[in-house]
Amino acid sequence: MMTITEEQNIFTIRENFNQVFSNLKLEFYAKPCQSDGPAERGSGNQISINECRTIYHDGDITITPQTIASNLEQDFRRIFGLGVVVFKRNGNFWLDTYDFKNLTLEELNRL
Repeated sequence: MMTITEEQNIFTIRENFNQVFSNLKLEFYAKPCQSDGPAERGSGNQISINECRTIYHDGDITITPQTIASNLEQDFRRIFGLGVVVFKRNGNFWLDTYDFKNLTLEELNRL
């Protein structure tokens, strides 16, 4: 289980997530994705969630193997106002998990 707080920096979150889910990664964006294409890429991994968030709701995000990928992305948007996308390793490439958003992180990691 991982808990994401506003004090953590993006690099640490990404590294910890990848240690738990070795075939998945989180990509952070400067603003949530829009229907007309991907959002701009975040400007730096060393900044904290608090430094780049656009929404200031109290709360943390808890990530478990049973977390649904789409729910995780929605939680980042709802609590922190950040665009986050879960990607799946496919050989040497990373693929967006859009077609598998209703799977748990554990299920995606095993695919």
